[in-house]
Amino acid sequence: MKRVAIAAVVLVVVLAAALPPLFGARARSLMESDLAYLADLLAPYGTVEVSLDDWDLGWFSSTATARVVVAFDDRPDVPPRLVDLPAFSRTFPNSITLRHGPVVTGPAAGLGWGSVELVIDASLVPALQAFHDATGLDRIAHLGISIGFLGNATFGLDIPAFVYEVQEQQFDFRGLEADATVDVAGEAVAFGGEFGGLGVTSQASQLVAVGTTTWSGRSRADPRYPNLWLGEGEVGIARAMASGGQAGEMVEVSDIRLRGESVVEGDRYVATGLYRAKEMQVMNAQLDDLVLDYAMGYGAEGMVRLMAGGLDVDSLTPEVQLEIGDALLRQRFTFDIERLGFEHEGRPASAAVAMAYRGDELPDDFNVELPLDFMALLPLLSVNLDLAFHRELLGDLGIGQMDGVVRMLASEGIVQESGDDYTLNVGFANGGLTVNGDPFEPFQLMGLLGGP
Repeated sequence: MKRVAIAAVVLVVVLAAALPPLFGARARSLMESDLAYLADLLAPYGTVEVSLDDWDLGWFSSTATARVVVAFDDRPDVPPRLVDLPAFSRTFPNSITLRHGPVVTGPAAGLGWGSVELVIDASLVPALQAFHDATGLDRIAHLGISIGFLGNATFGLDIPAFVYEVQEQQFDFRGLEADATVDVAGEAVAFGGEFGGLGVTSQASQLVAVGTTTWSGRSRADPRYPNLWLGEGEVGIARAMASGGQAGEMVEVSDIRLRGESVVEGDRYVATGLYRAKEMQVMNAQLDDLVLDYAMGYGAEGMVRLMAGGLDVDSLTPEVQLEIGDALLRQRFTFDIERLGFEHEGRPASAAVAMAYRGDELPDDFNVELPLDFMALLPLLSVNLDLAFHRELLGDLGIGQMDGVVRMLASEGIVQESGDDYTLNVGFANGGLTVNGDPFEPFQLMGLLGGP
């Protein structure tokens, strides 16, 4: 019995001595694989790469040098301000600490392969010293990465609250915590976080205010359609305000709730969204109980082309551009705003839009070469718009000058009037326009607006 006990003790000691560096090696391999995946994911937009070199692998912790390279490509879906930034490439010696072992210790304690911490401060980036001195912060951000047994990676970001003044403006940043978990195959992501808020003031006048913001969601790759990511997410914002600094130049929204989802139904990509807000103050108008409910549908194959970089036409040959353009035009597209409504002074206002483009009915001999024959596409397009609002809304929104136009259109029967309430229905189908169900010539409207 004693021999068994001694053997068990020896085994535990051997495992305690041998396993941590093995776990560290595994964590290093998984981490480098995840970083390579992220670099490939961002490759269409430029070079965004983080590599870990010069590993000093120990028993319970290891260190590595991080090399960061960032340079964005000049393409339509990349903001010009990012393209104009000079390329960034820098090496940070011994900036990464990897804790590993059967049981991970430190802030990301738990059972797993390992955890990495990166603290961004003046010791890492000397140029931040002035910011440290002005805010009293000892760090700018903390990044933690945990690697699980199965290779799942969890990323956590923590930015502390601070108050910073520059060029007569004060920034009151109220902290941010965010996390994301990526599965070992890089085909599913879960994310969430909370932003404490932000306030920007200039000469005692508040210019921007954002209240507590929370978010959560999941996203996954569809195995049937490469590059097509599906998922759902929610965002909640307590308050958002922006002001131009002048009296009346202010928009404020409170209790915002956003929810969206994307799925594949058959061979179609479908995205839906529901946006709500308790109150919105615009100029002199207070709008209550705002809601926007929409749905969009498009061919899944066409959406794959768009997500795979089909819009980066400069990198494609003319022949490939024509082939992609033809494929996209032959997809069926629908967009519906089922509800867009709010209340103003206890009176409801609403709008609804239904649009459909039947690209699957496009003739086989249609030529996609420029200039595009839009007149051939119009018969495939149908739109229906319904509006309902009351007269006081125009003036309170600061567009009271439109009241005369609306009255003139009402006198012609284009806008239907009932007391102070207006309604309007506009439809377009088979190349023809209708107003309130009756055929209507667009040139007639141009003549009315242009006067005698």
